[in-house]
Amino acid sequence: MQLGVMTKEYDMESWEQILDRIAAQGMHALHVNPASASLHPEGPLLTLQRAHALADAVSAHRLEIAAISGTYNMIHPDLEIRASGCKRLAWLIRCAALLGVPYVTLCTGTLDPDNMWRAHPGNNDSACLLLLERELEPSLALCAETGVNLLVEPETSNVVNTPEKAVQLLRDVASPNLFITMDAANLFHPGESAPMRETLARAIHLLSPYIRMAHAKDIAAGGVGFTRPGLGVVDFPFYLWLLRQAGFDGSIILHGFPAREVPDAAAYITSIWEG
Repeated sequence: MQLGVMTKEYDMESWEQILDRIAAQGMHALHVNPASASLHPEGPLLTLQRAHALADAVSAHRLEIAAISGTYNMIHPDLEIRASGCKRLAWLIRCAALLGVPYVTLCTGTLDPDNMWRAHPGNNDSACLLLLERELEPSLALCAETGVNLLVEPETSNVVNTPEKAVQLLRDVASPNLFITMDAANLFHPGESAPMRETLARAIHLLSPYIRMAHAKDIAAGGVGFTRPGLGVVDFPFYLWLLRQAGFDGSIILHGFPAREVPDAAAYITSIWEG
């Protein structure tokens, strides 16, 4: 296991400053938000030379890029918005291949047209899962060509809102390039945190063969909003025990709380994992 952070939590002026701060906090892995590293299709061309410079800066800080975020609303009701997101995802998959990054992460989307993190009652319609599967097809074809993998995350606000639906997606698509990001906090609806252990155990039991990365944020007391691990209601000792029992050895990515709290969060996670 190695600890890492999402770069979007760091409000710095340059990629070098972000790397300086993350390295100073003792982290080892990065979940890169493309904007942090000026990676966007309308920006500077990612030439081989620029890719090497970006990767060399990461390596010089003794860090590695665990994943790049390619998130967009994959079942947005507007076809043009989906097409734009899919085009951007294809560009990021090629960037990941050029940088030697194994994973690009995704959410699975919602029918809410304004907020990709807000649930919609139509998300549970079986047609939404079929739409998601069709939306994934060109990206997974590109993954087969480049060797990059996609990670999707079960979260209550999206179409894949349960571990069972995640398994169904994986079986329906049957791609060797599709895996799972596990985030304990995203398995619960706002205001809901029970049955905690049963929910965590079921999720990791069903998805353990596919989990390649884990996220670590906590649900704030009261059940609404997020905080750093150890300050909320998620049973982190049990969550991490389940991951260890499942043989997980990937990156645990800290996010969802201020960057200044990363050292305390890292110490908490490490003490549980190594204890």
